[in-house]
Amino acid sequence: MPYLKTKKTITKVKKISQFKKAIKLAFKYEDNIMVEKGIEGAREIVCGVLDSGKTLRASVCGEVKPLKHDFFDYDAKYLAKKGFDLTMPAKISKKNSDKIRAMSKSIFKSLNCSGYARIDFLMDPLDEDKFYFCEINTIPGFTSHSLYPSLWDFSGMKIKTLIERLIKITLKQSAKPAKITNRRLR
Repeated sequence: MPYLKTKKTITKVKKISQFKKAIKLAFKYEDNIMVEKGIEGAREIVCGVLDSGKTLRASVCGEVKPLKHDFFDYDAKYLAKKGFDLTMPAKISKKNSDKIRAMSKSIFKSLNCSGYARIDFLMDPLDEDKFYFCEINTIPGFTSHSLYPSLWDFSGMKIKTLIERLIKITLKQSAKPAKITNRRLR
């Protein structure tokens, strides 16, 4: 089964008795799952990346705060009328904002991405110097309340300009010959 784009299959387990049910739910939607230690009260910091082919840019960092939810899950993102607040810029030090922006570009390059993506981090609520890469969204939403265009709007790039740049990037990339690689699996 293909990976679900949203966090619909994430279950936050607070008691060991909930673990088996969470695993079963995950395997209902996915063939491969990941179990990781949670950060209680983690702050979710997000950053947009835009690759023109010549320059790689990172947007301002934003902080997503779910309302009436434990974390920024499928319900908070898509079903609740007002499921989250987005604070821009994120209320973090310039040093950590710069680190997250640099890490976002580095992750984007390391994963051989192109075009655009949103990179999400979890930050320890007691120590903002402790933050961890959470996920990369290589096809972030473009609705009226989506994070990616909001981050760029706050960074000074209106959605019309952003869309025009993405179209140019796509046309430029589609004109390049495809790279075919042959990797032997063991």
